[in-house]
Amino acid sequence: MYKFFFVLAFALISCSPPHYTFISPQKLAEEAAAKSYLPIKRYVVLPAYDFFSDDDPLFDLTVKLINENRWQEVKKALQTANKHDPSFPLCNGLCYLKYKDYPNALANFNNYKGETHKCLCQLLIIDCQYELSRPNADIKKLLGEYQKALDCSNTEINRIVIQQRIKYLRYE
Repeated sequence: MYKFFFVLAFALISCSPPHYTFISPQKLAEEAAAKSYLPIKRYVVLPAYDFFSDDDPLFDLTVKLINENRWQEVKKALQTANKHDPSFPLCNGLCYLKYKDYPNALANFNNYKGETHKCLCQLLIIDCQYELSRPNADIKKLLGEYQKALDCSNTEINRIVIQQRIKYLRYE
């Protein structure tokens, strides 16, 4: 009897959707070069430290901590952060996304009003919509939304990541 529950639990865990992989553009390029291809994963590409400016300290701190995989410190920083900071919804949404709390992540991403990370936010909104509509996702609609995000994208690495999302949807 216990064996059955163990096997059932293992099967359910192995069928759960994979986490998003938070990565800097440099690490993603290194990973792709090392494997001579880019595996179909759901990457969230966040800027590396050399892209930081004084214009957005909350986002910079959040990205720094995420790149160092210090999620508990991200949560603490967000608890004490100014909730009216323009980047707060995006940063808070990233934290919710990490822990697969897609409804709260989506709500936060939808509340982001800034221009600086608009394309990233647009991509993450689509990702959350996909996660919340599984397994009955409207693939055609999502592909159209990903195409809009691709058109918005301003860097080659972001275009590659969005193209990976499109492949993921088509071949899932």
